[in-house]
Amino acid sequence: MRRTILLAAALIGLSAASRFASRAPAAKIAPKKTAAKPGAQARPAPGSEPAKSQAHGAAAQALIAPSVIEAIESLSAKDPQVALRVYYIAAEGCQAQNQPGKAQEIFEAAAQRFPQNEDLLNRLLSIYRQLGKNDELLAAAGRLAKLHPENANYTQMVANARFSKGDVAGGLAAWADALSSHADDPNLQLLYAQTLQSHGKGPEAIEHYEAAAKLRPEDLGIQQQLAQSYLSNQKLDEAKKAYEHILASFKETGAQHEAVRQLLSIAKAQKTLDKTLADLEDRASKNPSNESVQWQLIEGYTLANSTQQLLATLERAAKLAPEDQELRMRLISFYQAQSQWDKAIELRKADAEKNPADGRLRVLLGQAYLNARKLDEALAAFKEAAKTDPSNMAFAERLAEAHVASKQFDEAIKQYEEMLGKASEEWRNKAYQARIDQLSKLKEQAGH
Repeated sequence: MRRTILLAAALIGLSAASRFASRAPAAKIAPKKTAAKPGAQARPAPGSEPAKSQAHGAAAQALIAPSVIEAIESLSAKDPQVALRVYYIAAEGCQAQNQPGKAQEIFEAAAQRFPQNEDLLNRLLSIYRQLGKNDELLAAAGRLAKLHPENANYTQMVANARFSKGDVAGGLAAWADALSSHADDPNLQLLYAQTLQSHGKGPEAIEHYEAAAKLRPEDLGIQQQLAQSYLSNQKLDEAKKAYEHILASFKETGAQHEAVRQLLSIAKAQKTLDKTLADLEDRASKNPSNESVQWQLIEGYTLANSTQQLLATLERAAKLAPEDQELRMRLISFYQAQSQWDKAIELRKADAEKNPADGRLRVLLGQAYLNARKLDEALAAFKEAAKTDPSNMAFAERLAEAHVASKQFDEAIKQYEEMLGKASEEWRNKAYQARIDQLSKLKEQAGH
């Protein structure tokens, strides 16, 4: 026994020495250099990572012998702190040597001697998770949950371990236990609601979404999840109220638009979309500058597939808010979908002239011209785009393909040859060479 205690103390000292060496100040006088003996192996510097690893590894290898472990376990009666520290050194040494199975054995032995030690059980949880041992993980999480019922995280671990084993009822029961003493925690209420929803318990989930929303009314994300849970469970009246609350209480543009879309979808499902749109038109006539109402009309007419009303509303809204880029893109997309190319070009041209240094806008203008089969104008727009950023290969590619669309194969080949070798990606250069070969054949076939 005396020898075992001395061994344990020596191992603790070895670990402490490695830590001390890493913190010790450098010596003021350099040590005298001596030539290494032939065949001698260099020792790692004290405090270095190899030294630490060797120290823990030596501790691990010494302590994993069953007779030594048995002897060290007897230390717990005489000097528990020494025994506990030896357990840690041995287990951490095994982990450093990538032997998690042996580390598990040592921590399990320690946990039996020190069953109230929270850190030991957490170390075991980590190892069980690493090794995929769900039964052991469940048992350790259960012990922690009993030791610390005030910590809901441990009960959640029990629930998740049960879910991993396919025990849905047991997992949900563990969640219910966690909430029984933490009903005022909005995060737990939300997580439990999501868990219920994911296991097909929609109606039960709503109760906990509602609880989370009451506990944290200022949280947009929770309010949106509550509204969505109503929709998922076909509770349209409740969903309508929830989205109306979001529309009235939160000013984020994305949240506003999403609430509008959902409210209109609910109106369509309830066959009240026509009345809703009529009410919105009445509000718009009384207050034409109300952008929210204009957006609701746009979404409503889109949902109702009312082309003429949608066009009129888009144009009206664009005049009211000329700087609203999302609205402007919607209007341009509408023109393009209806093949009203001249109107789309007019807007693209205005954007490009307003921001002459933005090559992307020139490319969009060129594409609009291409769609309208105005090839000369398209070429001019793509050339202007390429001038704004000569190193932009995407701009150069669009110019080359505009030449192709105009049957100007020589110019297209010349453009690709100029690009060849400039691209940083090898695959681009290969693609350019392949396109040059292809265009050369097209040129021959066309008799150019």
